[in-house]
Amino acid sequence: MVLVVILAFYTPGMISHEASEVEQSLRGLVPCLLHLQLGSKAPSTLFKYKSGWFRLTVWNILSATIRVSQPDVDYPDYFYSSLDYAAAEGKEIIVNGDFNCDYLPKKPSLETKKLKEIIKFFGLTQLINDPTRTRSTTVTLIDLFATTNPRNISRAVVAESCLSDHDMLISVRKINNLKEQPRVIKCRNYAKYDPTIFCSDLKKVPWDTVLSSSNVDEAGSKWKYNFTAECDKHALGPLIEKKVRGGNCPWLTLKIKQMMRARDASVKKFRRSKFDTVLAAYRLLRNKASARHKRAKESYNRTLLEENSGDSESFWRSVKKILPDAKLKSFPTCIKTDDKIITDKAFQNCSTLSLHLLSQVI
Repeated sequence: MVLVVILAFYTPGMISHEASEVEQSLRGLVPCLLHLQLGSKAPSTLFKYKSGWFRLTVWNILSATIRVSQPDVDYPDYFYSSLDYAAAEGKEIIVNGDFNCDYLPKKPSLETKKLKEIIKFFGLTQLINDPTRTRSTTVTLIDLFATTNPRNISRAVVAESCLSDHDMLISVRKINNLKEQPRVIKCRNYAKYDPTIFCSDLKKVPWDTVLSSSNVDEAGSKWKYNFTAECDKHALGPLIEKKVRGGNCPWLTLKIKQMMRARDASVKKFRRSKFDTVLAAYRLLRNKASARHKRAKESYNRTLLEENSGDSESFWRSVKKILPDAKLKSFPTCIKTDDKIITDKAFQNCSTLSLHLLSQVI
């Protein structure tokens, strides 16, 4: 997922319809342009202070905020209540926007201290460290990007912009792997069976009945029955049911699994000892295991696509296995404006679509 949230000053002539009303309601600011590769849903909750909350797919919530420069003692309470409302859903939260609180000074203002306390209270991490607004006499960091899960953000940078004295914030969020539904399997415990006795009992099974079968299906059924009966005899305890999570990973070889076990053992050792040498050894094992895993997965996916390149149906079936589920995407087919339903054929009318989007964020 790529999030590009742009906060820019309103320029006369950019919107030809009801410009005065838009300028008055937004105080000269255009809200945000939100571009998503995975699709988005309409804003669920809109508050004052020119901010909007967006649900991204089913596990993220994004807030885009524009705060006016006039001092407002009620803003910390509003920000706290809006975050409390979003946190109640128990999903990942991403907060982005102009807060007019400078993060650069070592001795921040009282207002900035309150903002930092709120961000810390809700488990958010602010990822922008460079100045976002440069003027002739001041350099400030007032455009912030915070998230409850910083490990999912691979990049958060400040890009120079000629639209205003505010630079743009560009963030890149990792695409989550497809989450497999848990499944229930039936199994037995073979942890302490004796291989020698098991092989000896298999030799005593009358396999001639399998060879004398008239067809393959009958032979397969008899073989399965005889083999399963011996396995059940040597298993410990009754048949049990277990819930299994995760998908099939055919690219995981024995060597990769051994490297992953060594990595896990190393991190446990570091947590006990807290030695820097153990930490360095863990990082080395972690990087090697991650690189080997990544190369194996890339090789498997490339081979899978090459093998099915001649059959379009098999090719696209393989692509769906590699990429996230298409059900996460949602595209509108119509919009409602002035109590009228407009179909996608009318989307070519840019003014109609622009007014509809503005009405959703004002």
